[in-house]
Amino acid sequence: MKKRFAYLAVAILAAGAATSVYAQTSDPMTTSVTAATAQGKEKYPLLAAAKKGLLVSRKALVGATSDYQGHRTAAIAHIDAAIKEIDAGVTAADAKSSH
Repeated sequence: MKKRFAYLAVAILAAGAATSVYAQTSDPMTTSVTAATAQGKEKYPLLAAAKKGLLVSRKALVGATSDYQGHRTAAIAHIDAAIKEIDAGVTAADAKSSH
């Protein structure tokens, strides 16, 4: 339970950090996500924003030139786990709402 909470906390923090990145980029992917969220098309906008933030963070880490004594690799693994938790949460929420 603590591990899942930690992954969710990472996702939320990444979403907050990525919010300013979204505002400064013209990436079509982030633009369409922002537009879909603004139009109410996104079913879980906070989870979608968190996932997009994690993907942005992951891309930055993958492009880093140093592994920082293994910390970059560990951070990527944590981000991957957080993305899986977000996906599992969406799946669970969808299953619960379909009953």
